Amino acid sequence: MPILNRDDGLPAQLARRRDAAHRSEPLECGCRDPYTCYCREQVQRLTEHRLDGWSAAALHLLGIGLTPALPIDVQRRLWRRGGRDRRLVSELHTLAGVT
Repeated sequence: MPILNRDDGLPAQLARRRDAAHRSEPLECGCRDPYTCYCREQVQRLTEHRLDGWSAAALHLLGIGLTPALPIDVQRRLWRRGGRDRRLVSELHTLAGVT
């Protein structure tokens, strides 16, 4: 039996995913489904070096006329750094129409 049957509706697919998560072993944090686990936020893994990379990549994309989409946890950390990074996040919110 295929895992994803296109004839099944969304409720049936979600029920199968929930059942599979209940059968699996818990993660270190106790959650059973890694897709819905928010215990390990990227904030913990974001070093200053990685934040510099996110900022540089976003500035590069803006420079060539594209609007970058940064993960919210990256935006929060950049905002907290202040200065140029805070201005970058403000500009991204303005471009995205976020109030």
